[in-house]
Amino acid sequence: MSSLSKILNLPNILSLIRLIFVPITVWLLLEELYDFTFFIFIFCCLTDGLDGYIAKRF
Repeated sequence: MSSLSKILNLPNILSLIRLIFVPITVWLLLEELYDFTFFIFIFCCLTDGLDGYIAKRF
């Protein structure tokens, strides 16, 4: 197993996706696009739960 594959495991990829969504969420809030912001928030909550479950389980 290479060092890159150790770093890019599923929990880390999910965390990276959430980090990418931070500036997008801020921009959507500034543009007052609350519906899109809500769906991104829900998506990030779900991936956070999945991330925690996978990290503890495996």
